[in-house]
Amino acid sequence: MEMEDKGMMRALVVMVVVVGMLATTATSQSQTFSGCYLPCINSCISTGQSNILLCSWNCLLHCIPTSPGDPHSYCNLGCAYSMCSKLSTEQNPAAEEVEGCVNNCSQTCSQN
Repeated sequence: MEMEDKGMMRALVVMVVVVGMLATTATSQSQTFSGCYLPCINSCISTGQSNILLCSWNCLLHCIPTSPGDPHSYCNLGCAYSMCSKLSTEQNPAAEEVEGCVNNCSQTCSQN
């Protein structure tokens, strides 16, 4: 491969990765929390590889939007871990209750 071809290939790969990241971000932002959390926790529980608390923590991390360096993001995630993760059980993921709890955390963190 010539040098120009390698440069074009790298540019194409970078472009595909950026477009993929933008599409994922747009999808996750347009989806409701419970629309993300419920399939996530059900999938995690069905594998049987993690206990419910670890499933809840992983799904909170996956479904709560965060921004690196943003104190509100860290506050919201920390609050959700400590207050909301224990609402889910294997029999009842309680996605709507968890969503309400996460929203309360967001409001609390916004006041600080």
